Formats: sequence, C-alpha cells, structure tokens
Amino acid sequence: MRLTSAMGRAWGARRLQDALLAERERWPLWIPVFLGIGIAGYFSQASEPPGWLGPAGVLSALGFAWAFRNEPRGFLTLIGIALAAAGFGLAQIRTHWVSAPILAEPVRSAQVSGRVKSIETHARGVRVVLDEVAIEGRRERATPKRVRITVYRSGDFRPGDHVWMRATLNPPPRPALPRAFDFGRQAFFQGFGAVGFSANRVQVLSRTYPTFPHSIGQQISALRLEWARAVLGETPEARRGVAVALLTGDRGSIPERNLVEMRDSGLAHLLAISGLHVGLFAGLLFTITRGALALTVPVALRFPIKKWAAMISLAGAFAYLLMTGGTIPTQRAFLMITIGLLAVVFERVALSMFVVGWAAIGILIVTPESLLSAGFQMSFAAVIALISAYETLAQRIQIYRSRGRVWRQVCLYMCGIVLTTLIAGLATAPFAAFHFNRVATFGLAANFLAVPVMAMWIMPWAVVTYLLFPLGWQDLSLAPMLWGIGAVLDIAHAVASWPGAARLIPVLPPVFLTLITLSGLWLCIWTTKLRLFGVLGLVAALLSGVFVDVPDVLVDERGRMLAVRLDDNRVTVSSKRSSFVRQSWLRALAVSKTASWPEIGADAASVNRCDPLGCLFRLKGRVIAFSTDPRAHPEDCKTADVLVSSRPVRVSCQVPQVVIDRFDLWRHGAHAVYLDGDAVRVDTVSRHRGRRPWSP
Repeated sequence: MRLTSAMGRAWGARRLQDALLAERERWPLWIPVFLGIGIAGYFSQASEPPGWLGPAGVLSALGFAWAFRNEPRGFLTLIGIALAAAGFGLAQIRTHWVSAPILAEPVRSAQVSGRVKSIETHARGVRVVLDEVAIEGRRERATPKRVRITVYRSGDFRPGDHVWMRATLNPPPRPALPRAFDFGRQAFFQGFGAVGFSANRVQVLSRTYPTFPHSIGQQISALRLEWARAVLGETPEARRGVAVALLTGDRGSIPERNLVEMRDSGLAHLLAISGLHVGLFAGLLFTITRGALALTVPVALRFPIKKWAAMISLAGAFAYLLMTGGTIPTQRAFLMITIGLLAVVFERVALSMFVVGWAAIGILIVTPESLLSAGFQMSFAAVIALISAYETLAQRIQIYRSRGRVWRQVCLYMCGIVLTTLIAGLATAPFAAFHFNRVATFGLAANFLAVPVMAMWIMPWAVVTYLLFPLGWQDLSLAPMLWGIGAVLDIAHAVASWPGAARLIPVLPPVFLTLITLSGLWLCIWTTKLRLFGVLGLVAALLSGVFVDVPDVLVDERGRMLAVRLDDNRVTVSSKRSSFVRQSWLRALAVSKTASWPEIGADAASVNRCDPLGCLFRLKGRVIAFSTDPRAHPEDCKTADVLVSSRPVRVSCQVPQVVIDRFDLWRHGAHAVYLDGDAVRVDTVSRHRGRRPWSP
C-alpha cells in the first residue's frame, strides 16, 4: 500500500514537472509576480526592517542559485526568492528616497507660504500643492517639504508662483478603522507631509519662471488648469466635469451624486484614464495620421508611413499621459502601447501578455508602493484576464471572422463588447469588493450601452478637442463630446436606480485578496491544464470571504464618533454629519442606511439610552458604555463590560473586560471591538500600521 502511494506521488510530481517544462516560455511572466511578493512582504512588516536585508537576500539567493545551477527545481526556486528579495529591497530604497518630514501635530490658522507646484479643481474651490514650504513659528527641519491645501477662495495664481495664505494644517490622517485605506501612507509616497485648508484668499508674493526641468512640470500643470477652466466655463455641470476628467484626468469637478451613480452602475472605470482611453486616443491618432499620409501619393510610395504614424501616435499618447496626470492605470496603458507601437516600428510581433509583464515590472521598479493601490490591482487584473481569455479564444474568433459576412462582423463586435465587459467585470469585482466594499450588479448591461458611446463618439471628439485647443476652437468639438457624455450619465443614472444595483460587501480579510490575486495569476499565466489548479485557489478565496468578521463597535481616533451594530444587525452612528470616516464605516459594515442614535432624555428603561454624561447599549448580552464626561466613570466601571471614553479614565476600573479611553485612542488610532461569545476582542489602527516611516 505504501509502495503504491509513493509511486502515485512520484507519478504526480513527474506529471507536474512535465507540465511546468511545457510552459517554460511563460516562466518570465512570473518575474513581476515575485517582485510583487517581495514588495508586499516589505509593506506587511510591523516595524521598519534594516536597510541591508533586501540586498543581502538578493545576494544570498543568487549565490545559492549558482550552487544549484545544475538542479532545475532548486535553481528556479532560488531565482524566485532572489526576485522577491529584490522587490523587498526596491520598496526599501523607494521609502528611503521619498522620506521627508511629516507634521507631528495640528497647526491652527498659521501663516503658510510656498511655491505652487500644481492646482486641481475641487467641488468648493481648488486643491493646491505647495513645495518650498515655510510655516510660521516652525523650524525648517520640522517643516514638511510639500503640503496639500484646499483653498475655498482661490484668487489669481498659477503653478510656479510663490504664494502666502493663512491655513490650518494637519498631519495626513490615519485610517478610519483597522485595515482600512491608509491615506497617510499614500501621502508619504506622494511627498505630502501635511494636508489642510485655507478660507482666505491666496496672496501672490512673486511670479517666478523656474528653469528646466522643473518648468516642464509646472507648465503642464498650468496648461491642465487652463484647459479645465476653459471646459468648465462659467456654469460648471456634471457633463463638463466628466469632460475635464477625460481631457486632464482631474475628477474634482464631478458632482458626488454622479460619481456614486457611475460607481453603482459599474461605469466608474470610464472616468479613470486607463487602457480604454489611451488605446483609443493612440489608435485614433494612428488611423488619422496614416490616412492623411496615404493621401499624398509620393510620400505613401517612398516612405514608411505606417512607422511614421506609429511614432506620431506614440508622441500623442505620451502627451495624453502627461496631460491626464500619469496615474498608475495610465502608466500601465502607456507602457503597453509604447511596446506595441515600437513593435510596429521595428517590424516585430508584440506578445501581449509579455507586454503586460514588462509594464508591471517597470511600474514596480519605479513606484513599488503602487502595488497596494486599487488602481494598479484592478487595471492589471482586467488586462491580464482579457488577454488570457482572448489568447484562448483567438483561433475560434479568427475562424468566425474569416467567413466575412457583414452581419457576422456586427455580431462579432457586439459579442465582443459583452464578452469583454463580462471578463473585465468578473476580474475586477473581487478587488472592488475588497477596496470599496461594493459590487455593481448590473455592470454588464451598463457597459454594453455606455462603452460603444465612449469608444465611437466621446473619445474621437476628445482627440479633435485636443487638436483644436491651441487654436481656441475647442467649443466646436466640445459640444458633440458633451452630448455623448450626457448619454453616458443618463445610462449611469438609469442603471444605478434599478433595485439592487449596488451590492454592499462587509470588510474582507487580507487572505481573500492574497488568494484571489495569486490564483487568478496562476489561472491566466499558464496555458495548459496546469492552469486549472488556480480554480482551487479561487474557491478558497471565495470561502474565506464568506466568514467575514464584522466589528460590533467602532470608535474614531478622537472618541467623538461611535458606531454600533445592534442585535438586529442594524447600524447606528452617533453623528449624522457626512464625513470620510462615517462613509468608510458604513462601507465596512455594508450598510447604506443607519438607525437613529438614542436621544438624550429618552425612556430610561429602554435597552439603549443616552444622557448628558454618555450612552449605554446592550449588545449580545453585554453592557457597552460610552462616556463623554468623567463623572460617569465610577458608575460605568461598576456596570459595564466594555467602557469607551472620550476623556481619560483616572479611576480604578476593574469590572469592564475592556477599557478604551482618550489616551488609547490617541496612541493607537481608531478602535474596532468584536463581541465573540465570552471574549471581547479589540483591534486598532496602529496594530496594522506598525511603526513605519509614514506612521511615526
């Protein structure tokens, strides 16, 4: 029996080895995957690792790989470890490179001066990024090098100007709850050491004209602002806000209501400049340029007009990248199109999946932190899934297309839209559920209607608008472009209003994202039956998402706002004021509407009640006390199982299983409390952030 089992295992291992050898041409596609594993390992550390760890890991793994160079399995394993260590080291280097002072405590109404680096539109003003910052009463060493300030009364200033204002500044905020989006980490890698707002008008101290290369970025920023204002005109509206987003990448002018409708209908990706937009922009330029050159017979006969068109299209795509802000999805799309157009120039065939791989390697080397962003994950998930699917279906599609009837071509196009939308939607849905706690139920229907409008009407007019802007004639092409945008917004509004259009998902565990990512890559990278093992990982990921651990109590880092999940699964929040923290909590708890918070002076016999000193809730057989006044502490310490206080607790408090006071919130950030049977668990923001350069 043992001999049979051993033979079976040996046969299975041999078949697996043969399958891997048959896929040897796809091995390089795992380079960015192992780099990503190392980067993820760096960011998962609770404290900053020593600087030598990454380089030492690379050198050690390469040394052992050389020793095992005649043993394929050992050699490949060690190369994978070396790549992971390289990713770890790249993240270390990037962190050290961008490290800059972070504001330690809030600064109220201080005089702030600096040079305007960039300006973006905002719902109630503009959002200004300043460098060369000086803050009243602060030493230069403790002053952030760059700050972002929302200005409600903008004034007449441009990128490059030195300005002065009176502003309130705060350190970049910590996550709203444990395992939530970390804006502080994002701000650290973007170079912001503080964020804030200014209500007074900005005063220009001097207008400067910086030298190369700094002048290029500021001139581009000024041009983006000028075009955005020209498109918005005197009467900003949703259609014009979307036009600004498509032309400059600035979505600050789009009303929140329309953004929600685009998300709920599954059309939010049309607002993010990605492969669809860059591909259409470059493709239209290529077609227009090649057609124009072909009209000149001597040029068409004597010169390689196809290569010329490819280079002009590449230059146009690069300009579009700069004008739209160069987000991660835009960078990925541009890198892929660059490789494809260069393949046209050098008469080579572009291998699509390898193009994606090289694009991922380039982005991870330059900005390793982008691995953690939703834009990176969703953009690459959609592209990889689409390429893998069409690689599998390519032969069948070609046979169907070769039969040549017009109705077949139309059917193929319509089926292509449906299939592309379905594949991209399925590929990005897990990431949308993890990062945004929602999935668009009717995204297929919305995209089936809206994507052709974007591809065949809006983007062609966008290209024409770009060409007419220098002449001041942009209104000629902007009008039909706005018609198409209006149609897309109408589709988004109609689909978002359908019952159950957006399905809310509670906060998912990190293991869900890990399993989804690795199994999806396994399924898409391989081409033989070996890929089917990825299905097991996908099933495991979905099962991990079923057992979601939802907190029963949430407390913000100041103890001013509370959320409670009642015994009937309704959620009540102490503040009705819309804020980022409140919205983050509702998404994490997968609720759109809340129950009323108990009013002060209500029936004292009720299960949940409030008085001037605090509130009392009974959840799962336990008493939860929320105190806002130290006079309530002696009684709460005798009766409560969990005590949460916005003030320091200075009395002996032995009865409660958990006590969370002002000092705990100040040290550890927002708290989440879980009532599990007889135990009470507490999770904090600092537990997941650790002691890192972006969380001092």
